[in-house]
Amino acid sequence: MRRAIPILAALIVTACPAQTIQSVLNAASYGTAVAPYTWVAIFGTQLAPSALAATSVPFPISLNGVSVTFNGASAPLSYVSTGQINALVPVEAASLTGTQTATVPVIVKTSAGTSSAFSLKLQSSAPAIYTRDLSGSGVALAFDATFKPITTVTTAPLVLYATGLGQTTPPAGTLSLGASAEPLNRTVILPQVSIGGNPATVSYSGLAPGLHGIYQLNVLPNPKLGNQLQVSSGLFTAPTLTLPLPAGTNVANVTGTIDALYPLTTSTLGFSALAAIGTFTASFDILPNAAPFEVEATGPASTAIITINPSQGTWQATYTVPSTLSRNWDFAQSGFTVTDFVNGTPVPGNIIPLSRVDPAAAAALSTLPVPNNGAPSGPTGHGPLQAQSRQMGTSP
Repeated sequence: MRRAIPILAALIVTACPAQTIQSVLNAASYGTAVAPYTWVAIFGTQLAPSALAATSVPFPISLNGVSVTFNGASAPLSYVSTGQINALVPVEAASLTGTQTATVPVIVKTSAGTSSAFSLKLQSSAPAIYTRDLSGSGVALAFDATFKPITTVTTAPLVLYATGLGQTTPPAGTLSLGASAEPLNRTVILPQVSIGGNPATVSYSGLAPGLHGIYQLNVLPNPKLGNQLQVSSGLFTAPTLTLPLPAGTNVANVTGTIDALYPLTTSTLGFSALAAIGTFTASFDILPNAAPFEVEATGPASTAIITINPSQGTWQATYTVPSTLSRNWDFAQSGFTVTDFVNGTPVPGNIIPLSRVDPAAAAALSTLPVPNNGAPSGPTGHGPLQAQSRQMGTSP
């Protein structure tokens, strides 16, 4: 008798990782500040079947079977891969001004499925300058007036490229390129640019003609101290970058240190009028035939400059110091309101009681030179410059 023997088959199912968004960052700075009409880098898993870059502009809203929406609005895509997507946040994602923010859902859809929504906070602008190595830090990507990369910052005009500079007039279309003829898409807010510690003149701020979602800044530098690049748009500031400088011919074997005197990691900050005090050291060899040069230390409220003249064997130091009133925690004439962090209210008369002053702050402040003239000279409450001139090799 023939008997049927049941055969049990085991079906093994391998679960494939779903599309997952892990972060959405500003594509120029790789920071979290993002605004409508900002290029972003979306990082995650299984975001695309394979890597593919768009080859023409305007960029498509579907690339290699991948699409992305911000608050339901389709985003242009310049690049997709399994782990990263470069997308332009649509103008339609949110309408924001000033300090307004909005949290919107970001969704990636592929032929294999749809990601869960990622919550992204948007602000009215999110300025960031593109860098030479595309790392988001270091040396800015900068060109001269003929669009050749600059090798050193001077007073000659230069061109910077940015993202996140906010609304334009005429308004920018998410799927359109920057206008190549008047009326150009100029930014509603003219950014402020500082190069080498000095304000630069911005002659144009708007969408780069013929490019998709990229802003262009034409600036006239007037560098005074160093090569630091700072850009702000309204209430928001881009990460600080640098511009290229030629190799120096005055010194060699340069080393230096910066040490904080106050605040320390153990300090408790009680007021909005804060003491920020530090020291710096610099060591170098002066080369033969060196021209006069400067050593600079700069901070948010003060600057120290040492001018060295090798041929004459002299140096001169100029630095800002707190006024007599502010050294005694009296900000009645400072022009700003001091807030008490304990209760969140203004300090009566803008004069901090000495009993509330952190002893560590008082000790650090006592190490600073006394001003030549104690009269305050502006909202920072700092007095006038103090200068000293000495022969090289002697103590100040």
